[in-house]
Amino acid sequence: MNKGFKRLAHHLDKGNPEKSEEYFQNVADLFGEEWLSKNEGHRLQTLWSRKDHLATTELFALGFAINKLKVKHKNWLLGLANNIRRQPANAHGYLAELLVCSVFLSESAAVRPAKKNSPGYDLEIEFQDGFKYLYSIKNHDISQHEKKFQQRCAELKSAFARRVQQLKVHGALRIFSAIHLDDEAFDRLIKFVESDLKIFQSYTYLKGNVQVHFIKLDEMDTPFATNFFSSEFLVISPFHKNELKNQIDRLHKAAENLAKYVPESEGYFRWLWMRVHSSANIEELKKAADELVKDGRSIGVDGVFFIQPSVVRDGSGSQIHTTFEFSVRKDHQGFARSVMEGKMFMNLEFPVGAFGATPPKVHIELPQGVLEVSNDQYFYQSTDYYVKAIKTSDGWQGEMKSPASGVQYHVVVEFDDQPEIVLQGIFPASEELLFI
Repeated sequence: MNKGFKRLAHHLDKGNPEKSEEYFQNVADLFGEEWLSKNEGHRLQTLWSRKDHLATTELFALGFAINKLKVKHKNWLLGLANNIRRQPANAHGYLAELLVCSVFLSESAAVRPAKKNSPGYDLEIEFQDGFKYLYSIKNHDISQHEKKFQQRCAELKSAFARRVQQLKVHGALRIFSAIHLDDEAFDRLIKFVESDLKIFQSYTYLKGNVQVHFIKLDEMDTPFATNFFSSEFLVISPFHKNELKNQIDRLHKAAENLAKYVPESEGYFRWLWMRVHSSANIEELKKAADELVKDGRSIGVDGVFFIQPSVVRDGSGSQIHTTFEFSVRKDHQGFARSVMEGKMFMNLEFPVGAFGATPPKVHIELPQGVLEVSNDQYFYQSTDYYVKAIKTSDGWQGEMKSPASGVQYHVVVEFDDQPEIVLQGIFPASEELLFI
């Protein structure tokens, strides 16, 4: 455990806890520990208040980025931190800008944030011969449609957890929809769970398009608790009809904005760097980007670089996996020369995680087999297992764990003559990245 900030960072510091201490201190110094410790709903404050593995990983990466930039770009960092604090709605975009500006390494080029009087792009890389890469950095968080889906699923999960407590059963509710679940559908499902859900069986709604399965949970190796009832909850639904269209529209708007401020030139190459949410269909976005750069002269962007971070399971733990995709013009003479001279990309240094060109797939383990979530579906998983602590000659034993995103095992210590004690592990409610 990191002593100064009381964080488990052994998965990050590689035997050098002083280094992680330094990175966490960088975050505290730049943003102010007093501000970070406030509870004002800012995503960075939320991240700072959490002590779980994922939050610690993200803060480590933020501190790493600050460490690389604080000497040469101190004033720029201070201005960016001020924007992050004062503009919570835009904070994720500014944080993405900070991270991207820190990952480029080069001995043959100058890497620097764009000056204030350089609208249209955020990062500049200038080679010794004067040729430049200009990067417009765009960050796209979870969409409003998916955010609404997640919020309504959370309401439905709460209703189901209350219901199993009322029925005094350990149960699973699995909902598979062939149509997008809107507010009306969620309202009906919540009413059904609160009033009509009584026996274990399958149900259908909305002309058979929504399958609802209420299933009894079998005892595990460790028995369930007596008075706390476990609730396993899963919903899978197609994207909102405008989800992919909106993703592609944002790509086009970003390209148009870059063209508005930065005209075409053989002296530089205009990159659009887009961080997209883990649920975005990066394969379809790549196809749209390929169409954009077929004729860069009319579209106004020379290359598109997609980055898609997500959290993947690695055995019993998890790690951040980053998927890369890119599309480039082939008729840009300056860029063609840069490729010939080995300048196509700088060395990229990321402090955490693994990387690849293939986006990871989401798999859900069910009794009947493994279900793969397609890249045009939303899914929500939230499960709470309450298991008994086992009394031994040495005391009480039980394992608090989170074997999958949103799935948590809580240990209940049961006494004969006093109330139970529920022990909960330090795990994120869901593995949603707030910064990276």
